[in-house]
Amino acid sequence: MASLKSKVDVLWKQVLDTFKWSQTGAVRYDEENFASMKRQVDALTAEDISLEASLSQMRLHPGFRNEEAVGNIHICSNDAATMQVFVLHRDQQMPIHDHPHMIGILKVIKGCVRINSYTFKGYESKKPGSSVIHTLKQTSEVCKGDPACVLTPSERNFHSIVALNGEAAFLDILSPPYFTKIDGQDLNVCNYYREGGTVSRPDGEILVRLEEIGPPDDYWTVKECCEPFKFKYLTDGSALDRTGHFMLRLIALRLPLLKEFLLRSETLLFEKRLRCLNHSQVERELKTALRHAKEILSFSNPILKFRKFLHIFIKFCSEIISSRGIQHTFLKDHSDDCEKHLLQVPFTFCLSLISARQVEMRAGNAIVPCGKWRQLLSCVFLQHMKYGMEQFAASDSFQCLWADERLRHLLEIDVGMPMMEAIEFWSKEYAQTNSNCTSCSHSWQKDNKRYIYSIRHLYGLEGSRREYSSPGCHQFQKMGLAPSSEGGCPFLDFDKEKLLKCLHDGVKADDSFIDSLIYVKSKHGANEACKLYCTTLCNFIKESKKVECGEQLAEASESKLANKISSPSQFYSNLNYFIEM
Repeated sequence: MASLKSKVDVLWKQVLDTFKWSQTGAVRYDEENFASMKRQVDALTAEDISLEASLSQMRLHPGFRNEEAVGNIHICSNDAATMQVFVLHRDQQMPIHDHPHMIGILKVIKGCVRINSYTFKGYESKKPGSSVIHTLKQTSEVCKGDPACVLTPSERNFHSIVALNGEAAFLDILSPPYFTKIDGQDLNVCNYYREGGTVSRPDGEILVRLEEIGPPDDYWTVKECCEPFKFKYLTDGSALDRTGHFMLRLIALRLPLLKEFLLRSETLLFEKRLRCLNHSQVERELKTALRHAKEILSFSNPILKFRKFLHIFIKFCSEIISSRGIQHTFLKDHSDDCEKHLLQVPFTFCLSLISARQVEMRAGNAIVPCGKWRQLLSCVFLQHMKYGMEQFAASDSFQCLWADERLRHLLEIDVGMPMMEAIEFWSKEYAQTNSNCTSCSHSWQKDNKRYIYSIRHLYGLEGSRREYSSPGCHQFQKMGLAPSSEGGCPFLDFDKEKLLKCLHDGVKADDSFIDSLIYVKSKHGANEACKLYCTTLCNFIKESKKVECGEQLAEASESKLANKISSPSQFYSNLNYFIEM
């Protein structure tokens, strides 16, 4: 078996030696290497690639078993070439298609096929998606054991293949692969054609007209890697599907380009799926979305703007489901200009439609006709995706401490707490059960020596005996939020609702101050917002208690506050002193 597999390995190595990218941005090949590669392909058999073993797995797929789909077995590929096998059932046809700027080898390894090859001779009309070309047609029957066929960018670049007298399989090597961008050329996508009669040339040569068409609905492939037992990962709404999507969104939070790609791709997929659903399927999906929205509100604590969105979304879904327009709208022949049914939604639900002036505005709401409901659902889906990704916000440090009995940063070292008091404090905290903290399995009972050493080390009494300090504001602000984070700077990472919970009751009752704080936060950053809050709170304390504050903050300007407060521990200790005086 090792020697049989080595034939494929040797062939692929020859393919890599033959097709290489040049400095001019095109794939080049050496004639001698190409001839050597063709000799190896001519000698290849179905046994060399374990064809029957692959087919036994592929036949488990209902699409292939029912002879509806073409089989596809991927062998090797890189950016310069691909090598794969296609399997056709009896009388099954691979439609006429082209190979833009590509060179290829086709070797039949099972059964017989009829190949209709077409060589380009000129355009009758050149329009994107509907071109008509003139070609010279050649027909040949090729069977197992016959030499391989070759196509080039200028000869036999178009072909169709039909299986004869039973199942047939052929090896296909192409360079460069489809969807490759070649300098000076368009992306080499696969285009499909149909014959449209003949044309006689003045010299008597008969040419065949090929009319460009869209991808045929009855042509699709089943890859070897898609066995039925793996379909559970693709079942819509399953636990694996939802978990996988959650993990994908979680990863995308740290990768802006991936996040942008994910949002764009998911929206395009949603639009495509929506076009394939009838009205009853759309209604069922809306009811599912309605149930999920209610679950989020009932079993979680979403941020304020997400919660408002969900309440409006529930009302929006209920109106569509209860309206008679759903049966009228989601039909294949429904016009995009139809205005028989109207739906009123907040303008934020369809910003793209508003920017394109496709809907009317009335008192802050958009009046969306039924012809635009598909676009409306797409806008709502994208907004829901964005809010769902923003929901992964970590809570602040002390909420994590009380919930998890765990905290990463030793903040009390900067507020004058003696070492023995710190040990006593943390022994009480870490002696509690940490069932809410999955990232830490330690406890004071079994790890007290480690904790005591760590605390003494931070106080400069162990190890290198250096003086340590807790993280400063700048360090906290630079930390990226993650699911295991303990918050961050409230003035940088919190939304308005969460920030208000952190503010002193005496100042957050002033709406004008809150508006100013939010404005400063958005326009000038977290540090300026923090200074504004400190100054306002100190003034409030002086006015409410009618006492003279200490010189430190009573005479402090904004610039002095910026210099005085540079870490979370200084912020809390300084302000707490004046609050309690």
